[in-house]
Amino acid sequence: MANDVRNDNFIFPSRHVPDCFINSQVMNKLDTISNTIGNIDNIIGLSYEKNGNSIKEYKGYSDAIYGHKKGTEPIKVNISKPNGGNRFISVANPLALIPLDFYLMKNASDILSEQLEPNDKYYSSSSYDYDEEGIIVGYTYDGDVLTEETEELVQRGFDNKELITHNICSGRYYHMSIDVSNFFNSIYSHSISWDLVNSQNKDIFENLDVLSRTLNRNETKGIIIGPYTSGIISEIILSKIDRQIVEKYKDDDVSFVHFCDDYDFFSDSKEKLESEVKNFIGKCFLKYGLDLNLSKFKIEEFPFISLKNIQTERIYILKDRIKEEDFDTPLDYVENVMNDLSSSLKIKYSNCNYMISILNSLYEKDEIPVKYLDKETSKILLDYLINMMFKNNLVSKASSNLIINIFEKMNFTQEEKNAVLNKWINKRNSCEPQLKEITDLWLQYIILKLKCSTDEITEYMSKLLGNGILQDVMCLDYFSLNSLSITKADEVKKYLDHIKDELINRFDNNWKQAAYDTKYWLIFYTNSLRWKFETSTEYSGTLFDELNIHTLASNPSMPGRLKMLDILYVNDVEFYENENSLDIVF
Repeated sequence: MANDVRNDNFIFPSRHVPDCFINSQVMNKLDTISNTIGNIDNIIGLSYEKNGNSIKEYKGYSDAIYGHKKGTEPIKVNISKPNGGNRFISVANPLALIPLDFYLMKNASDILSEQLEPNDKYYSSSSYDYDEEGIIVGYTYDGDVLTEETEELVQRGFDNKELITHNICSGRYYHMSIDVSNFFNSIYSHSISWDLVNSQNKDIFENLDVLSRTLNRNETKGIIIGPYTSGIISEIILSKIDRQIVEKYKDDDVSFVHFCDDYDFFSDSKEKLESEVKNFIGKCFLKYGLDLNLSKFKIEEFPFISLKNIQTERIYILKDRIKEEDFDTPLDYVENVMNDLSSSLKIKYSNCNYMISILNSLYEKDEIPVKYLDKETSKILLDYLINMMFKNNLVSKASSNLIINIFEKMNFTQEEKNAVLNKWINKRNSCEPQLKEITDLWLQYIILKLKCSTDEITEYMSKLLGNGILQDVMCLDYFSLNSLSITKADEVKKYLDHIKDELINRFDNNWKQAAYDTKYWLIFYTNSLRWKFETSTEYSGTLFDELNIHTLASNPSMPGRLKMLDILYVNDVEFYENENSLDIVF
């Protein structure tokens, strides 16, 4: 269970990006990196100059224009927020993340020694767990709440919060909920090393401050949302606040539960919560540069109504209907499926995702009765699913995987797939402007997985170049086939020239040395490993020729940290994985 947190959020936050962007290969090769480069000091030493036990400055270039002194640049991905609006999550640069990961693994026990132990009066998600593979953001509880029977719930994320909260509240009369405003963007990195229980660990936490900053351009204000390491860093800071709360109310009737930036307090006194506790928490937050989110402040009186239980029960009812109820026709079945999905989405988007995953599993296991499998009615369901994706991108991952499954299970011809995708591309223009970038990401993924290619699709792909790094990777993968690369050579070369101009403007003569520190690293690395643009005469002398990772890493004038990526390269480790084969229908 715990390892999933690290695996699923290493480079890519897997819940928010298509399955073609993968963590598994690099995770499997971390031991190879360690064995090849040596111990943690050697790994860190590729990028950092050390003075005593503390990392003081980065190894950079001779004129120190860039190097890691300005950190690495994360890839920003636009996603929808559960309560409306958009936010950015980040894909961490492996040149910064791998050293940070190794450092966390090496110092796990010392880091954990600073954390709180939960009891029957409070629970803190800052109470990490770790195993032989290292430190994990833990959501475990040693009391009676979390048992083997609830393991399945815990696997789905924060579902154990409900169980833990019920245990901690212990029949209190009042409940107060608060959280931190703009939490991750407000974190001050230097506070990682403040107020330590064990002063002997100060160097460890100061180094964590330095290493974590390299993920985000070396900025001290804010940490990126996405990699699992950010969960650990944030909880290190929140644990300091938790200790203050425990010390203040250890002999009082106040208890609390803390999950990430959400705090729930319980007491028999409404006045104590509303004035004293709220003010005290506000001061604790302010000390670390954090603010209360007053828009989400709420006080409830016993009995507290748990909507989650109602929601969960509703989901299981819908699940049984999808799987077991007898319908007269395929259309009846599909209509009921769509109604059930709509009902679950109105309750909560995560419930809808769960329903879609159930339906996807039924298709994968061939458990849908044959009498309901009809190509024409399947098209209705497919259009419904794409509509859901266009209106609520939080269901995109589950929906896109189900869409791909339905196309394959219903034996759509390539021409039929192409026709449907052409229709969806035209429909995409009706999306809300703020959702188009997200929609394109998933629509591209479906196109590539179904191996679709038409004039309309090719034109659509070419227009997306430059809209976002993940979108660009999929566009370039689409064009990497020889016939397509020739067809769109001018557009691709124009895109590459734009990147080169940007790198030169930012880093002058050191642009090749700095290229893999930027958000473009994924494009350069993927080209080095899998694309063949550089072998084509149309692309001779382009940026792809100049930034091959193996060529750069073997050049002694290049920074040593590129060796980490080169080790991955020579071991065929991919960060992007897709079948590079299309059925061309022009």
